[in-house]
Amino acid sequence: MKVVVAFSVILSLSACNKAAEVRQNTLSDFVVKEENIVKNESIQVTSDEAKKSYKSYLSSSGLKNENRKKALQRLAEIELDIAVSQPVNSKNGYDKNSIRVFRRRIDEFPEDKNNDRVYYQLANAYAITGDDKGKIKALEALTDKYPESKYYIESMFRLGESYLTNNNFIDADLALTAVIVEDKSNKFRKNAFFKRAWSRYKQLQYQAAINDYNQLLSYYPSGHSKNRADQEFLNNIYKVYGVCISYLGINETLSSLQDTLKNKNVRFYVYSNLASLLTKQDRYIEASSVYDMYLEKEKGKYNSQVISSLSDIWLKYENREYAIDRLLELEKRHGVQSNKHNLERSTISKLSNNLILVSEYYHSLYQKGTKDKKVTYLNKALEAYLHLIDGYKYASMDKYHFLYAELLNSSKSYFRAISTYEKIIHLYKSKKYKNKSAYSLLILTNKLFKSNALNRKEYVRLNSGYLKFVSLSKVYTPLLAYSEFLYNDSKYAQSAAVIEEIKVSNKINSSKLSYILASSYFEIKEYALSEKTYHLIKKMKHKYRDIDKRLALSIFKQADVYKEKLLFDQAINKYNEIYKYRLDNATILLSQVELSGLYMRIGKWAPAEKQLNFIRKLYPVNKFKNDITRMLSIVYLNSKKYKLAAVEFEKIHEFGGSVENLRRSALWQSAELYQKGGDLWSSVRTFKKYAKSYKQPVTLNIEAQYKLTEVYAELGLQEKRNYWLRQIVITADNEGARSSDRMKYLASNASIILARNEYNRFSSIKLTIPLKVSLRKKKKVLKSALASLKKVNKYKMYEHVSESIYWIAETYYDFSENLMKSERPKNLSELELEQYDVLLEDQAIPFEDQAIRYFIQNTKLSNKGLYSNWMSKSFDKLSMIYPSKYKRVERVDSQVNQFF
Repeated sequence: MKVVVAFSVILSLSACNKAAEVRQNTLSDFVVKEENIVKNESIQVTSDEAKKSYKSYLSSSGLKNENRKKALQRLAEIELDIAVSQPVNSKNGYDKNSIRVFRRRIDEFPEDKNNDRVYYQLANAYAITGDDKGKIKALEALTDKYPESKYYIESMFRLGESYLTNNNFIDADLALTAVIVEDKSNKFRKNAFFKRAWSRYKQLQYQAAINDYNQLLSYYPSGHSKNRADQEFLNNIYKVYGVCISYLGINETLSSLQDTLKNKNVRFYVYSNLASLLTKQDRYIEASSVYDMYLEKEKGKYNSQVISSLSDIWLKYENREYAIDRLLELEKRHGVQSNKHNLERSTISKLSNNLILVSEYYHSLYQKGTKDKKVTYLNKALEAYLHLIDGYKYASMDKYHFLYAELLNSSKSYFRAISTYEKIIHLYKSKKYKNKSAYSLLILTNKLFKSNALNRKEYVRLNSGYLKFVSLSKVYTPLLAYSEFLYNDSKYAQSAAVIEEIKVSNKINSSKLSYILASSYFEIKEYALSEKTYHLIKKMKHKYRDIDKRLALSIFKQADVYKEKLLFDQAINKYNEIYKYRLDNATILLSQVELSGLYMRIGKWAPAEKQLNFIRKLYPVNKFKNDITRMLSIVYLNSKKYKLAAVEFEKIHEFGGSVENLRRSALWQSAELYQKGGDLWSSVRTFKKYAKSYKQPVTLNIEAQYKLTEVYAELGLQEKRNYWLRQIVITADNEGARSSDRMKYLASNASIILARNEYNRFSSIKLTIPLKVSLRKKKKVLKSALASLKKVNKYKMYEHVSESIYWIAETYYDFSENLMKSERPKNLSELELEQYDVLLEDQAIPFEDQAIRYFIQNTKLSNKGLYSNWMSKSFDKLSMIYPSKYKRVERVDSQVNQFF
């Protein structure tokens, strides 16, 4: 039996509340097909012949063996086949024959494992006879005894159907639940949900029924079907779904529908079918509330359709005024202006027609109504007109626009009337309503502005927009007043335009109008016109005290424009014009600063220098003081006036509130420029200030110390130079591993210079009589010199290391030589002198050997791929000291002092 048919029968039964004569469910699907029955295909016989043969065999043999079991089975199936294929003859008892044989088959072989199939076919036989109780009993036996049978799920489903037919809703619920739980193939699951939902509905379990319907509806994600039978099936679901909702409570159930029914397409059909059901029952209010709830909770393609349906409900409603109110409410909440929905054309058309109906209805009531209701009808008419003209832009709406505007004006809603008049002017081509609206709008605008009811912005907008619709002969006086208002309201372009319009009419004859025009030109950057117009009223300073300043600024702005266009000569002339006219001190100062900057921009340093110094003289105290200093520093720098530039940079360093990095940079540049300009003492002073003021960053601080060593070297102040050399070493050593390569280099360089100084001090000491005294002194200096030279090695600067090794060697060699050339005592005999020389030689040789070792060490650096001038000097020295091994051309000058 088709599900739709079963459902229709059940629905009709429930509606009548009594049993009805309907066709009973059958198990036609249970019939075993002929190809599934075991037969001997080689023997072709008719059913009747086969039946007779099987009966004969069964009557002749009483043995309960396999053959008898098969014969009983086959005979029963033949009887069932006849009953199915010849339903007319079932009245003759063919269907009951199959029942008797099947039961005999079970009775004779009660423990046979295939009895599930026999029960299955027995149930079918009962179904054919219309014996529902027998069918139920057979199916119950099958499901109880053979829960693992392949017929189990289908049998449970058929049981559920039968229980449902017999109004045994609880058992039907249980049987169908078993099918739903165990039907993994989903063959009967869908229909089981459908039938269980009905059984639950009949048990008053409405929420449980809805849950089953939700499962069923998941098979139809679009919420509908093109298949007619499926759609009828869905319609029936939606009908009972709606009934369940009505019993559970519409508001309560629909409020949680999104949580229980996730598919928004299906939800739409639930809502719409429920509303349709309520409408058919004349329950319009409830139907409308269902649609309202949908629109409140749902967003999507169906909203337009729902709105249209809501409209249809109220158009059918008998209470006219109430329905009209609801139509207006519908428009407010869901019409075009709500911007909530993407409405279809048909819906938009329906809504606009509704509004015409509503507005005309209330307009009529307003005109006819009594005083106590007149205001109410007026407001509703206005509201309807407003929604109509704002939401639905049709050419034919000019009539309703004008009616709305007139209604507003008569009800003293002036601003709304103005707005509507404007729309008529812009939207429609009809002269009839356009001219009337423009005239009414201007009259109303001036009236409101004079009474201070209209704000400035609206006054400007309305006059500037709609004065052109009135002849010039009528608008001269308002235009003149309006131009003054525009300027005061900073509407400069409009003000100038209005005055020019009056000018065309040859009525520009007042200084006040010229003043407004000149000032308007200035504000819209028409500076040449502004200057020209101000000159016309320049003599009227007593009336317009700021004319000089405005004239000066007009000229200044023209100069700026020329500068931006790279017309520098014209810009210079304009800047000078301001000083020439002696117009305004503040503008003169500003123009002179700008003129100086312009000279700098085009590389005219001499005029720029002259101009800047002129400003300092003319305005010793001014707000551009710091700017002038910065500009002069650049001018002097580019003019190669380094000392003057240094002075300006030093001033920049002293600026209060400046960024520290800029101040530090300015001080450094000042010191360098002092040095470059030959003012070494000023350079020393500023570099000292930098070194003491800016300890961070260390890299720049140590560079300042290095600069001081250079400047002191230029001044010939060796001791001061040595001080800063030592400071460089101390600074680098304090940084330790954080020292950069540059810092290490500077420290290494400082160390080698200090070491040289020690060497010079050492070599300057001569060994004289008494030798013991001078020798002690020289040895002391020797140790200091060697220690100083060895310090260089820790910085690992190859060139300095090589040099230090050379000077260490030279120190030892110098000491050896000094010993041999030291002054001899004068009272020694010849023999004593010879012995003295031998003793001195013994003392000198170890120092000479030590010198040779250091010279050799320096030359070995070449094996590492390194080379320096000091390595070459070491080779030369070795060739002189140790000629047998290091033959070199003898150097003429081997004085150490040549390196300083």
